[in-house]
Amino acid sequence: MENGSLDFIERMLDMYDPGFLGRCYDSGHGNGITRGGIDELDRLKDRLICLHLHDNNGALDEHLMPFEGTIDWDRLTRIIAASSYDRPLNLECVDWKLLPEQKADYAKRAYEVGVKLTEMVEQARRITDVTAIALISDADTGYGGVLNVARTVRQFERAGACAIHLEDQQIPKRCGHLEGKRIVPADDMVAHLKAAVDARTDPDFLIIARTDARAVHGMADALERAHCYAEAGADILFVEAPVGAAEVEAVARELSGLRPLLLNRGGAEKTPPLSAAEAEALGFKIVIFPGDAQKAAGRAMLNVYRGMKEAGNTRDLAEYMMGFDERFEILGMAEVRRLEGTYRAE
Repeated sequence: MENGSLDFIERMLDMYDPGFLGRCYDSGHGNGITRGGIDELDRLKDRLICLHLHDNNGALDEHLMPFEGTIDWDRLTRIIAASSYDRPLNLECVDWKLLPEQKADYAKRAYEVGVKLTEMVEQARRITDVTAIALISDADTGYGGVLNVARTVRQFERAGACAIHLEDQQIPKRCGHLEGKRIVPADDMVAHLKAAVDARTDPDFLIIARTDARAVHGMADALERAHCYAEAGADILFVEAPVGAAEVEAVARELSGLRPLLLNRGGAEKTPPLSAAEAEALGFKIVIFPGDAQKAAGRAMLNVYRGMKEAGNTRDLAEYMMGFDERFEILGMAEVRRLEGTYRAE
């Protein structure tokens, strides 16, 4: 690796917000990593949680995951020593300088629950390709600092989503109804929201500001943050995981005149199981039910697999399944056949 490349990686590690999981650098085609490059990388050892080595033809694709907070540098040396020096290798690295006392835990969890912007945008694009129904996408924390948030907005906008929600959790983030969440300072989230609002090119593309502060600092802080996020330009406010009817009512009472409100009906039963009509009566304009269809599908699939394993047949489960023709109708097979007929050579 050339010294200039190493210096660039170090600048990248310094540039982004501390703790950003997506902080990585691809060294590209021209920077072959040699045995000497390992010695150069040594000065960054304590700042990395992962190294990813790969070439451009698929012959090498190695993730050097840390064990107890330490990258296996001996293994890295062996990989590079065994590779051809004339074959360019790419290096991706991830910084961990936030909360160094939690290095091992962070390293173990980061790649178990983390998703990337590109993965989420691709899912949004697949959905908007097959339906005209308005899509709200979960943009998590915005995947980095203010520049990353701006890029996130542009990516989802181009993918056809009508709105995204951004949250004030720290990385690694958690489902909003799980315990152990950590949040960023309100000023950091305000900066992210301002960047998001400025980045959109379609004025009808909506920015939903989500705060997870209720579980960390209490409802008073969550409501105060919601006011700040409205002032920063958020179009819709989302106080995550209010507990019990009284807190749901407090959110509606305190914020409904400020911006349209979103209520999350998913999660671990912290929030009362209100219907859309009941939530609307309180003052909420949007209710989401994330994961419910997935949970239903998961139960159905487990039942089918259990029947296959225990009975060696799915015959007794037929009444719980779609029919053969119904499945293909939902998948749009009639339109596929029509197009095939239109363009078939005579």
